Amino acid sequence: MERDIIWIASYPRSGNTLMRAIVASMKLGRPVESAEEIRDTCPDLHADPIPAPNGQVRYVKTHLIASYLHPCWERTRGAIVVVRDPLETLASNVDYLSNVYRADGNTFLNFVKYMGVPEWDRMGMGTWPVNVGSWVAEASRIPIAFVRYCSLKLSATSAACAARRAISMLDDSTNGSTIAVATRTLTRDYMRRLADADADMAVFGRPGAQCGSTRFVSNYDRQKQRLGWHGHASQHPNYARLKSLGELFYM
Repeated sequence: MERDIIWIASYPRSGNTLMRAIVASMKLGRPVESAEEIRDTCPDLHADPIPAPNGQVRYVKTHLIASYLHPCWERTRGAIVVVRDPLETLASNVDYLSNVYRADGNTFLNFVKYMGVPEWDRMGMGTWPVNVGSWVAEASRIPIAFVRYCSLKLSATSAACAARRAISMLDDSTNGSTIAVATRTLTRDYMRRLADADADMAVFGRPGAQCGSTRFVSNYDRQKQRLGWHGHASQHPNYARLKSLGELFYM
């Protein structure tokens, strides 16, 4: 079987669509201009048909845990895994669930207790530690480039460099000059527009649920402010475990 798929993998709400937009821009040699261009260049395993092998390397979004049970796993060439601090991921999931699924006030506590979203686990995405850990475990068997979400939001240069390193490591079919052109055109304003758009529902102004009034959390202090709404969540033992996991991955 032809190994033609590079997975763009992450736990839900960790910056997958932002990573796909950057990768698509580098593959096209210019910034993508629509959500359709993102899907055409980097389809979504959960929503789009995956084309049959044709000799070209493909980038495909996935939120599933890494496993031989993963669809099209036999076609795996490598993976770009976006890792976001679990407490920031908590805030983003609460924003998403509150707007899309009308989550109740226990969403914070339930996430901390479960170390993830139970609905995502039932869909094969695991908890945050299981999802990220599954890709870490595969790193000894397949080429994997890990990208920290914070590097995608730090600056346009940081985001482009992170994506460029990942693509260069996994995909020798991508033209170096094409990547260089895209790197120069990923301006700060363009990156901010991508980062501020809701990752799944309103990229490029498409209709859908917007993020909540508090945008993506950027540090622990802001996270604690949010958890002040349901302060008992920060007292749960798993809160400290999630914080420790975040510090481990961001060392």
